[in-house]
Amino acid sequence: MQEEFEILELDDVISFNERHEANITDILNTLGIAYLFKTDDFIYSLGKKLNLYDESISSFKDGIPCRVMTTRQKGWASGKVRLGLHFIPDEVDAENKDSQILNSSDSSLDNIRNNID
Repeated sequence: MQEEFEILELDDVISFNERHEANITDILNTLGIAYLFKTDDFIYSLGKKLNLYDESISSFKDGIPCRVMTTRQKGWASGKVRLGLHFIPDEVDAENKDSQILNSSDSSLDNIRNNID
């Protein structure tokens, strides 16, 4: 079974629980970011930690031209490789998923987005 995931956009906001595993705290402290951040902030902080110039960090976000050979295709494919974060949602049964969609409110996420910009 293939795992379902969503590639996060640069403006998407991620929040970690402060009481989560110590390795998350170490990673965030090393990158100098808080428990609430945008994907863009994570990539920028990672690039700075690697001592990259801003132009190189932008290449991570925009994509770097390359060729790729995978087990899913024959031969080389041209394109771009881009650094990003994947979100893998917790499994939810169909009934709970429908009720979560109906009961969810975008206002909390909208408030976070408005406060970040």
